[in-house]
Amino acid sequence: MRQWYKKLSSQQRVALCITIITCLWVGSGVVVSERNQEQSSMMPKASNLSDQEMRLVVRRSQAQHVQRIATVQGQLKPSKDVKIMAQTSGEVKEVIAKEGQKLKAGDAIIQLDMQDRQERLKAAYASLTFREKEFEARRKLYAKGYESALTRARSSAELEQARADILRMKQEIGFTKVIAPFDGVVESIHVEVGDFGGIGVFGAEGAVARMVSLDPMLGVGHISQADRSFVDEAAPIRVILADGSEHVGRLSMLAHVAQDETRSYPMEVTLDNPETKLIAGQNITIKVPLDYAQGHYIPSSALSLDDAGVIRIKTLDEHSKVHAQTVEILSEDAEGVWVSGLEEHAQILIAGHHYVTDGMKVAQERLTFEPTPQEALILDQ
Repeated sequence: MRQWYKKLSSQQRVALCITIITCLWVGSGVVVSERNQEQSSMMPKASNLSDQEMRLVVRRSQAQHVQRIATVQGQLKPSKDVKIMAQTSGEVKEVIAKEGQKLKAGDAIIQLDMQDRQERLKAAYASLTFREKEFEARRKLYAKGYESALTRARSSAELEQARADILRMKQEIGFTKVIAPFDGVVESIHVEVGDFGGIGVFGAEGAVARMVSLDPMLGVGHISQADRSFVDEAAPIRVILADGSEHVGRLSMLAHVAQDETRSYPMEVTLDNPETKLIAGQNITIKVPLDYAQGHYIPSSALSLDDAGVIRIKTLDEHSKVHAQTVEILSEDAEGVWVSGLEEHAQILIAGHHYVTDGMKVAQERLTFEPTPQEALILDQ
């Protein structure tokens, strides 16, 4: 065999190799074709699959009075966020509060240098004593006719000025201790011991500190033009955090003027936060109650989208004919959705609806009717 192959020319050798490869390729095609035929013969026919597996589950539903819910994306924010300003000038002698510390209204944040304020207060008291005695002497002289009314009036004015000077000095001394204006948390301190400045020129933008109030918290978002007029302002509002936890709040602000950029309306929801577990800056989902409408409750898996992106569900009429109907989602929860757009009584396909098309008539043996609440109660008994 080898000798015979050696006697062949190079061209004959190439031709022989091509012939062998061609035969192998044709042979493999025959084998694959036979295997495909065997596999296809083992698969059930489409008609058999329809009869055995493509069953439809039907829910006989009656419309109920349900509240529409608008979904708004937003954020958690402190109910108060304030830059604390110094109301007098001086050097910072002590930083009393710490960043992150909880304070009560009136607690000290920083202490400014008193300088000569106590001495000036003593001088103001001495001036007051002198003005009181002067006024009493002029009053007696005026009563005897030895003093003019103008002089007596001037003495009275100087007495009142002395009293005002004392009040002003007491107030300025009080301003040397910068205090918390409300219950809250010191978010940041902007000064250090030794800093010196005047009114409004300390630290960041004139502030000595920044304080926030975390109880209550605010859920802020923007509701659309289409939903603004239908908001139920008295209803509780559910707020869902990023971790899935839910909190219930109340509507505390709903704007009457839309924002120019988005044409939506700002809104705020107040949430009690006594243990300060809610943290500002988190993304939230706000479920805003709107007006009421007639709706049917179905599993979300029963919904489908047409080519135009319109939400539809499929129903059956009394002749078992399929109808694809456009619906609007009223609200949703973990179990399903409330939809509007159907008749008061409807036979809704909640499973197997992908196997049928609009206008198709379905054989009765392919239908399984979900028990109604009344039927389910009887079955449980």
